[in-house]
Amino acid sequence: MCFRYLVCMLFLASIAGCGGDSGPSKSAIKGKVTYNGEPIAEGDISFSPTVNADGIPTATPIRNGNYETDSRFGIAAGTYKVSIVAYKKKDNVKNELGEARPDPTGILSREQILPEKFNTKSELEALTVTGTEGTIEKNYDLKD
Repeated sequence: MCFRYLVCMLFLASIAGCGGDSGPSKSAIKGKVTYNGEPIAEGDISFSPTVNADGIPTATPIRNGNYETDSRFGIAAGTYKVSIVAYKKKDNVKNELGEARPDPTGILSREQILPEKFNTKSELEALTVTGTEGTIEKNYDLKD
């Protein structure tokens, strides 16, 4: 009986993390993203750690020009490369017979519309996080 109790307590302590540090603290981040003055209707923004960043890559969707993460999925102290993609729906998604093709995921029926300088070859200013900001608000006004 005592052995079962001990095993159970050890198991529960391992799940709870024994009260130890669960990793670096993270800051929530939110903001607005526009392209040539218009809110990005659908897209993604990602933050990839560069040198001296403790975090892991973080990405969040952009909907109607807004993005937001809470601190659980936010970013830790460090410097991050910022990449943004925006999508528009394709009108001509067809199967090999030329019929309209259903796409339950929506991925095949959209195309990325932003220039590479905002994503794969990002020229956006790096984001530096100190870890003491609380919620970070960062807006991006992208222009051709």
